[in-house]
Amino acid sequence: MLMHKQKIGFVIAITLLVSLISLIGKLGTLISEKRYQREGFAVIQLVDSIYKETGNLPQLLSEFESESGFGPFYERTTDSTFTISFCLGFDDYYMYDSQKHEWYYSP
Repeated sequence: MLMHKQKIGFVIAITLLVSLISLIGKLGTLISEKRYQREGFAVIQLVDSIYKETGNLPQLLSEFESESGFGPFYERTTDSTFTISFCLGFDDYYMYDSQKHEWYYSP
């Protein structure tokens, strides 16, 4: 009976540990998203300012060239829309779509 209780305690401990690790991962993702959105907002403000002054979206934004290689990256997609992206890894990006006015993950 004692061995059975130890096994149950072990399973509960492992379950709690996995849950804690998952929670920490989600918290880290949330913190990263907020940082990307804050940095991206500066780009959005600059692009909006240029658009209001000239009536055109900029082709490039050298002011925000990424030194780290992770972003933010600005891309004009049409005459009136653009994306801002942050590289999360090999082929994963956290992106802003100006047409939808939303942030999303792109695999």
